[in-house]
Amino acid sequence: MCPRAEEDIRGRSVAAADGEELGKIGDLLIDGDEEKVRFLLVEHGGFLGIGQKKTFIPVDAVTRITEDCVFIDRSGKQVTEAPAYDTDLI
Repeated sequence: MCPRAEEDIRGRSVAAADGEELGKIGDLLIDGDEEKVRFLLVEHGGFLGIGQKKTFIPVDAVTRITEDCVFIDRSGKQVTEAPAYDTDLI
């Protein structure tokens, strides 16, 4: 089940607990059995897509959502130092 268009947060900015803008939500990892979003795939760093890192953020970290931004309870440092998304692990 995909999120309805008005609920889809892909493309929105992500702001850390310390106020740092981290990047954008590139995709959602959805649990097919329970039809729930489990992780946000946040794309951050790099320049014009070069050197960009992708990190999973658990949906439980979300504290607030606005029209253009998703706020999380992690610091910018926690996100940037998290392991990168690796397509070989899925």
